[in-house]
Amino acid sequence: MPPSIRQKKDVETLRSKIYVLHNRFYTETQIASSLGISQSTVSYHLRVMRGRDAAWSEEHRDLNSVAVRTLRASAVNQVKDCLNELWTQYSASEKPGARAGIIVQILGGLDQLHSLLGVQDVGERLWIEEQMTLTRERLAAATQRLHEVNEGKMLLQKIKPLNSGS
Repeated sequence: MPPSIRQKKDVETLRSKIYVLHNRFYTETQIASSLGISQSTVSYHLRVMRGRDAAWSEEHRDLNSVAVRTLRASAVNQVKDCLNELWTQYSASEKPGARAGIIVQILGGLDQLHSLLGVQDVGERLWIEEQMTLTRERLAAATQRLHEVNEGKMLLQKIKPLNSGS
């Protein structure tokens, strides 16, 4: 029996949610967890969406067409909005582990932004490279802080048994 229109809409809604989270730099595992589905289901739907993207790209080969330029501009703006949101989350977070995770997402976003823009304007390229360098430095600092916190917790666990015996 062919799938009903309702079932097709449900699948497209799920694909849309998956694609939005993927474009916000979530991993397939994170997407699966947040939507209550398996990672392989996420992978399958992303593959379908990529196939659609490839078909659209083939149809619109002319990179200077209005449709392609409009789509690229829209994608760049979405990535920049996501990056701004991630930086806000980073600033609001006090947990080193959360900050490190956010920085990894930011690096993914900067990488995506770089690929969307290509090697065009030297100023844009330098700005992106500077942002990636700063982000990597913050990731290193957050990772170091996380290690320090974990070492402190392990030290406290060793000290507690000594204090309880006195």
